[in-house]
Amino acid sequence: FPACLPAICILSNSDMGRISILLRKKKTNKPKNPMCLPLQCFSYMICLFMRILKTVRVEEGDKSAQLEPYSGFCLDFEIEFEHPGIPKDTQHYQFEFSTKSYIENVGNARTFGFMRDIEHLQKNNLALGGSLDNAIVLDDDGIMNKEGLRHKEEFVRHKILDAIGDLYLAKYSLIGKFSAYKSGHALNNKLIRAVYSDSDNFEIVTMYDKPDFAIDYKI
Repeated sequence: FPACLPAICILSNSDMGRISILLRKKKTNKPKNPMCLPLQCFSYMICLFMRILKTVRVEEGDKSAQLEPYSGFCLDFEIEFEHPGIPKDTQHYQFEFSTKSYIENVGNARTFGFMRDIEHLQKNNLALGGSLDNAIVLDDDGIMNKEGLRHKEEFVRHKILDAIGDLYLAKYSLIGKFSAYKSGHALNNKLIRAVYSDSDNFEIVTMYDKPDFAIDYKI
């Protein structure tokens, strides 16, 4: 996932701030950083990819995260919450990456939290910018936001948004399939470290070296 721009998700606790900036830059001819990755390089793409060659899996308790070979970039995520505001049939989502689909289906998915936790954090001078305006907040009975959700699976879609950012710590856009169950930032980072632990797990390619993968970066 492109990181030529600093992460500014705190503006809305989704990625809409950065998406807006990128869309405004769409007509520029050439990025200053030639190694930047595809979402910013709308017409000028000299990009490196990490192609996953072997399945790599990490686990912590009942949580898991995995990368496996795939001819594109796909993310399959499942969360598990026992809460009336997060129905069971909305806790799984699979996402095939493209720029257009990212903007429409994942980039606007907000972070979420429980009112009891937010009150505790704010008493300790944390999460002071969090509110119903930029996050989904749940009490014991359901969602407190009057406007409701942007997607019925917005909770798990935001976890996919998080995972895309975490996986970019590999320094390259990925060619592979990411699957996760109840994973978070720490476990996703552990997965990237596990991939790097054996050079046989991956290869670095350009979009011209391996024409057999299809990731649509057009907008």
